[in-house]
Amino acid sequence: MLYDAMGYFVQSQNSKSGTKIVPIFTRVLYFGYTKRWNTPRKLSDLCVVPPNLASRFQEYKIEVIELAWLTDEQIERLTGDLKVLAIFLRKIRLKQIDDWPKLEIKYMSEILQLLYEITGQQWFEQQASNSINLQRRMNMCELFEKYDSDLIEQGRKLGLDEGKKLGLDEGKKLGLDEKASSIARNLIAMSMPEDDIAKVTGLSLEEVQALIAS
Repeated sequence: MLYDAMGYFVQSQNSKSGTKIVPIFTRVLYFGYTKRWNTPRKLSDLCVVPPNLASRFQEYKIEVIELAWLTDEQIERLTGDLKVLAIFLRKIRLKQIDDWPKLEIKYMSEILQLLYEITGQQWFEQQASNSINLQRRMNMCELFEKYDSDLIEQGRKLGLDEGKKLGLDEGKKLGLDEKASSIARNLIAMSMPEDDIAKVTGLSLEEVQALIAS
């Protein structure tokens, strides 16, 4: 509401007498994916309006776009990097981290930095730094397949290193366990419920709680 008022104020100060100003339409992009927007969307929800004054009350509403809860049809109408964000947030909410579309990402560094801020996962911040030296654009499929493969490789490397001491089978098992723990730590940083983390990673609830406490 403040930004709308400031926008109208600036226009009114700069417009010539008798000239109409441009209306302002504000939309709020909500990047949350673990829970829906649950705060008021209109001014009357914050106020106690006496019934006898209701007709004089000046209502103000905001339009909230919950990207993670958009339908396929709504996402299809989006364009550019906003569409990339909407697809990512919806997929991570539904735990469907596969079958990524080949959408070109125009502002790679900015998108990666934003994903880091949204999820708290260091991988995105590291890739944002690396993308500065990237000489070509990358599409969504390439980026998130690299994300998946990097996690798997981390688990495999840890497993093989320990496998030299414990045997190949034990090494593979340790790699898988370490991958599950790494994923769990990322989900913990994203404030996902303990039960959901256990379901996604295959860890026991006690193991998840131990990671939270560590």
